[in-house]
Parts: sequence; C-alpha cells; structure tokens
Amino acid sequence: MAGPPSTSLGPFNGSVTVCNQGTVGGSTEVEVHATWEQGGSSSPSLPIATLSIGFLPPGQCQTQPVRGWLRGVAAGVYVLGAVADPGHTTPELQEDNNSKVDGRFGLGVRPDFVVTEVSGPPSTIPGSFIAAVTVCNSGTAPGKTQVDLYASPTPGLLPPMPGLSPLAHARLVGSMPSNSL
Repeated sequence: MAGPPSTSLGPFNGSVTVCNQGTVGGSTEVEVHATWEQGGSSSPSLPIATLSIGFLPPGQCQTQPVRGWLRGVAAGVYVLGAVADPGHTTPELQEDNNSKVDGRFGLGVRPDFVVTEVSGPPSTIPGSFIAAVTVCNSGTAPGKTQVDLYASPTPGLLPPMPGLSPLAHARLVGSMPSNSL
C-alpha cells in the first residue's frame, strides 16, 4: 500500500497491492480507508475508494491504483488501510490476513519538513568541522524552518518532549535557517 506523504482535501492518489496466498484463483473487492491517527481505536474509518480486483491465480499479486476523494475531514495525520474481501463473501484458507494498515500521511495545507540525510566526518578533533544536512518539504505548502545539528554519543536522537531533555547527552554544534522549501 502506498499513498502520498501529504495531501490536501480533494483528490487522493495511491496504490494497493493484493496477493492471493490461497491454493485456487479468485477475485475480490478491496476497500481503502484512512483513519485519524490521534483518534485511537474508536476513530471512524474514512472510505477513500473501493476497488475490484480481477481474477488472481494462486501465488500471484496485482497492484491497483487508488483514486479517491477526501472531503469534510479535519487536518492532521492519517493512517492508510485496506481490506480485501470486506464482506467475507469468499471462503479462504486464512481470513486474518485480509487487512493491512500501513502508511501515514498528513492532510491539510501546511509544510512538513523532513530531515532525509545528515553527513559529517567519521572523526574530528575539537573545533570546527563541516557537516551536511538535507531537509525536504513533503507538505502541501511552502515554508521555512530552523535546522539544528547535534553531536551525540548514541546512534539516535529522540524528539523533544515537554519536561524532558532527550538531548541531554547530545550537544548542539550548529544551527541554520533554511531557505524557503
């Protein structure tokens, strides 16, 4: 399943791959939904599209484009999901593998800055060094942001959280505003 990293209200384009893991061929329908990530398990599912999957021989897969429309929903982070044979009309060897939740996407008109690459020297002496950071905007609107570079003795950094100092063991070594992205 694949969808855009972000979109605004209106047309939605993605794709879904359906595989027949059974021992005989068959066809089915697939329903594609979006669920608001912050809503928990009681969040309603927003239907995006229903697809008809033609005959699939055993062991074969088929990728279909998903073209739908998003309207009347709040901005935020959504999770994409698909269900094959939603009405349970086809007897299958396994019924518990008919759904998949995968792919988060942002909905709204905002920038969404993503650090896609950070590189620096494998070692350095105290003082200055050169590092490179690539920041992309996968959102639906342009914007600028501040990019901070940290050096850490651990392999990862946690996002800042109120009341905690996840960067306590890391040191801020550089900061720079981005151009409009």
